[in-house]
Amino acid sequence: MVLLVLFRPSKGLAKSNKICVLPSYNCLVMKNIHPEYFEKATITCACGTSYTIGSTQPELQIELCAACHPFYTGTQKILDTARRVERFEERVAKQAEAAKTRANKQERRAKRNTKSEKEDDAPQTVS
Repeated sequence: MVLLVLFRPSKGLAKSNKICVLPSYNCLVMKNIHPEYFEKATITCACGTSYTIGSTQPELQIELCAACHPFYTGTQKILDTARRVERFEERVAKQAEAAKTRANKQERRAKRNTKSEKEDDAPQTVS
């Protein structure tokens, strides 16, 4: 097999294109340094989908693929192995509850202050 390469002339060369004949690509690859290539390598996703591709490993295990990735499916899927998302949601719920109790306390304080102001404004009777 012969690989033909077409060179475009630069400013200093002639106007016509020049053809250079090089040995085939297989001759340029060094022997015994490349990993074994598997034509039918299997990729298996956590969702169960499997693909067959060419790779240097016979089998690959992946977590996300085009069948389950949120970008392609349009749905949100959270992979949480360390309960990080659940702990975050619990913390947010606690903060919301604390904000409610603070608001209730502020309302009660405001009512007490208005009551005490009304009592201060009322005329006092001397006995």
